[in-house]
Amino acid sequence: MSRTAASSSHFLGIRLEADQKTYAPGDTVIGCVYRKAHAVSVRASVTISVHGRSYCEIEVRESQNQQHHTRTYHRELGFFDMTRNAQRLFEGPLHIAPDSEGQVWPFAVTIPPFIDNRGIARDLPSCESYLPIDHEDIATQPLPPTFWSGSDGYYTSKSFIEYYLQADLRLARDGSADVQTSTLPLHIPGFSPEPPITDFNIRRQIFFRSVTSQRLIPGMENAELSFAQKTQKLFRTSKVPHFYFELEVEIPTVIQLENPNAIPFRVRVKPAWDQTSEIIRNLPQKVKLTSLVLELKSDTEVTCGGRFGKEHASNTHETDLQVPKALQALGRDVFIPCTAEWPAIDIGELINFRVRSQGRIGQRLTNIYLIYPCFTTYNIKHSHRLKWKLRVTIAGEEVKVDGQAKVIVLPPSDTNPAWTAPPLETQETESWIHPPADDEAPPSFAETQKEGRASSQEGGSSY
Repeated sequence: MSRTAASSSHFLGIRLEADQKTYAPGDTVIGCVYRKAHAVSVRASVTISVHGRSYCEIEVRESQNQQHHTRTYHRELGFFDMTRNAQRLFEGPLHIAPDSEGQVWPFAVTIPPFIDNRGIARDLPSCESYLPIDHEDIATQPLPPTFWSGSDGYYTSKSFIEYYLQADLRLARDGSADVQTSTLPLHIPGFSPEPPITDFNIRRQIFFRSVTSQRLIPGMENAELSFAQKTQKLFRTSKVPHFYFELEVEIPTVIQLENPNAIPFRVRVKPAWDQTSEIIRNLPQKVKLTSLVLELKSDTEVTCGGRFGKEHASNTHETDLQVPKALQALGRDVFIPCTAEWPAIDIGELINFRVRSQGRIGQRLTNIYLIYPCFTTYNIKHSHRLKWKLRVTIAGEEVKVDGQAKVIVLPPSDTNPAWTAPPLETQETESWIHPPADDEAPPSFAETQKEGRASSQEGGSSY
C-alpha cells in the first residue's frame, strides 16, 4: 500500500484557503470542493471528510526445500470514525452548464485533537499494540505526526502515518450513481504547545585517560624526540612524564526541532594531579579539539499480525549532523579547558548547533530521511539515539572517546515564528473559493459520463 497522493481534476478538486498545507491537531481546515466539468443530475451529493491512518508492512523472506518465497504481513489502523468526521456539503439537483465557471462548495472541517476511533479496540489484538487499547485510553491518545520510514533486508519493513482530505461527488444517473473522488494530503508535523525548551536534560559522562610523552614538559611541546626517548615513551618508563585526567563530556538527552536555542555539547578536562608525574604537576596542558562527529540514529519498530502470532521488524536510519563542517567554518582552533576551576566549553553554543527535520540548521540538505519527533502509536514506535565521537590532542598525542545515549526529539514549539500562519489579510481573501483556471474547453456531457463511470470503478465512495 502506498501513501495517498493529491488527486484533483476539473471533474472534482479540493482547494485550501491560502494554499495552507501544514496543520496541527484541533485546527480547522478551510477550503472548498470544486467541479468545473459539465454535469447534470437530478440527485447529487458532495461530502468532505478528514482521514488519518497508520500503516505498517513487513515482508519476511523464507527458504524451505531450496525454494524461496516471501510472506507479507500488514496492519492498517484508521484514527477517525468516519460517521463523525464526514461533512455533507450539498445534496439535491445539480446542473453545471458547459460554458460556466463551475461550482464550488465551501467547507470548514476540524482535525480531531485526539484519536477518535473506538473500532481500534475491536479490530486490534492487544498483543499487537504498543499502546493500551481500552476505549478510555484511545479517547485521550494524541495524534502522531505525519511520518514515513522504510528498510530492506531479511525483514523488509515499511511504515507511514498520513492525514488527508477526501471529497466525494455522487451523481445519480439512469438508476445508477457515478462517483468522483478527490484527495489532498495534509501535513501534520506535530507541535508542542509550550515555548521552546531551554532545559536539554544534560547527561555527564566521565572518561579516565592518560597521556605519556616528553612533550608534556614545558618548552618541549614541539621537540623532535630521539630514538631513545621514543623507546622510553613506548614502554612508558618512569623517566617519561605521565599526565592523568578526567575527560568530561556533557551531552543533551532532549532535543527540540526548530528550537532557536543552541543545543549544548560541553567538554572539559579535569587533571588528576595526584597521579600525574611531579615534573608536570599543576601545569595545565593545552588540549586541542581535533574532531567532533555527531550522528542521530533514528529507530523505527513496527508490529502486526503474522503467521504464528505477531510479526516484528525494526530499522535504523542515521543522520550525520555535519558538525566538522561547522567547526571548520569557525576558521580557528578550539581548545578545551584543562582545569577544574574553569567551566566546560560549550561546543554547541560555539557553532550555534540547532536541528530541524532535514538535519542541522545551516547544513547542506542532503538527507533522504527526515528527522521526526519521538512518538509511539499502536503499530509504530519511533525513537532516537545520539552517537558522538570526540578527538582531542594533548602534547601531540591523540585521545579518543566515543559515546551513545538515548535522546528524546521533541516537535517544534507552536510559538516558533517559523511555523506561524499566513498574515490575516492573506487569510481573509476569497480568491481561493473560485475554481482554478483551465485553458481547455469544457468536456461534453458524454465525456463527463464516461469519466464519471471510470472514476466510480477506480475510486469508489465512502458513502
